Order: sequence, then C-alpha cells, then structure tokens
Amino acid sequence: MTRYLANLPAGKPITVQEVNSIVHYLADFLIIISLVLAVIMLTISGIRYMTAAGSPDRIKKAQATLKNAIIGTFIIMGTGVIINTIYGIVTRNFFCRVGFGGICIF
Repeated sequence: MTRYLANLPAGKPITVQEVNSIVHYLADFLIIISLVLAVIMLTISGIRYMTAAGSPDRIKKAQATLKNAIIGTFIIMGTGVIINTIYGIVTRNFFCRVGFGGICIF
C-alpha cells in the first residue's frame, strides 16, 4: 500500500480556515435541504387535509403530519442558529459589527 502512496505528489496542506469553510457550507447545505423537505411535508399535510373528505381518521393523520412538520421546521431552524453561532464564535466574526476583507474594524 505504501509503495502506491509514495508516488503521489505532495499537495498543499489543508488549513483550519478551509475546514471551517467546508463544515459551514456542508451545514448550510443540509439545513437548506431539510427546509425544502419541511415545505414538502407541509404541502403533503395540506393535501391530506383537503382530501380527507370529512373522515375523522384522515383529518387526524393530516393534523399529525402538520404538527410534526412544524416541530421539525423549528428544530431545523434552531439547529441552524446554533451552528451559525458556533461558526461565528470559532471564526471570531460573531462579535464583529463592522468588517472589511475579513478584518474586524469595530
């Protein structure tokens, strides 16, 4: 195994800033995908409610889907706030009110 890896050229080392950026972009991507799925679930619950035709069992299922979609949306948004807050603290941009070019002015 090492004889194959020994022939690889040396590359640029990864920095902490690159790791921060990768984690931040990945978290944002997952949050966006989750919110899209939440909107889809809200739409599905609305369709279920409209097609319930007065059936109490189907109305309860639609209401349960709506409740779960709303709870999931709040969990996703809360997770996004927590992740972005931690990212801002780690990159030291959380307490920066005015910045220019990555430098905190005020």
